[in-house]
Amino acid sequence: MVREDPRYPARLRHLHDPPAALFCRGRLEALHAPTVAIVGSRRATVYGRRVAEALSRSAVRLGWTVVSGMAMGVDGAAHRGCLEAGGVTVAVLGNGPDRAYPRGHTALMDQILLEGLVMSEYASGVSPRPYHFPRRNRLLAALANRVVVVEAAQRSGALITAGVAAELGREVCAVPGSIFSENTGGTHRLIEDGATPVTSLEAWEASLRGGIPGREPAAGPLLPAQLALGPAEDGLVRTVWDALEGEPRSLDGLSLSVPASGPELLRALARLELGGWVERGPGATYLRATS
Repeated sequence: MVREDPRYPARLRHLHDPPAALFCRGRLEALHAPTVAIVGSRRATVYGRRVAEALSRSAVRLGWTVVSGMAMGVDGAAHRGCLEAGGVTVAVLGNGPDRAYPRGHTALMDQILLEGLVMSEYASGVSPRPYHFPRRNRLLAALANRVVVVEAAQRSGALITAGVAAELGREVCAVPGSIFSENTGGTHRLIEDGATPVTSLEAWEASLRGGIPGREPAAGPLLPAQLALGPAEDGLVRTVWDALEGEPRSLDGLSLSVPASGPELLRALARLELGGWVERGPGATYLRATS
């Protein structure tokens, strides 16, 4: 799609050099939900991969889309954690969207394409080049409402993503690690410079429940029909709201009466929670808020 296309992601227009064209495969509506970019070292430790997967799964449970660069290490773990949780993920590539890079992620890209989106500013047939990846990283930052860096050395490309995100006014988070590891020099520097430290899954999930960074709190609960939604999801939110009349409902229970996939239901529920219309009940259930 070209920049004049109405489907062109509005978040990319905030860049000083937005791509003149985007080459996409998959579902463009994947970008309608709140979006978190999870990035970090290609040479991630076992700890780094576990953290990326856990943060991604938490984001999915709370209705967020996960964006990353499909590289080895942290990126791949973030995509996998999202997919394993039944979520929607977006891969932004430094080559054409017709093939995976690295090649070992071909099966991963196939999985992403089933429910998510693969995006690049490079046309099919364009091979990856070293200078493509810093440019790719600016797209990751612009697409996200917030960026979390899991592991990064002092010269990691993930720091480019964090820097662009900060310039665009996005929240930047970083995961602390061992003081003896080269892989955490960059993340610790981000924290020293003001990035929000991610010190537990509980704190991470609480921050995600707080809504989209940068958005002013509403004066009161929004009516479901007034929530900021993608065009394909407006009717779904109303359907989910209607289905919650009466007794609390589990996700499985809702799926029996609402014609939508699991990720779509989670996104709709997340919007109702952010608007103050739905709250969590006992036993992983959802119910209409009482006040």
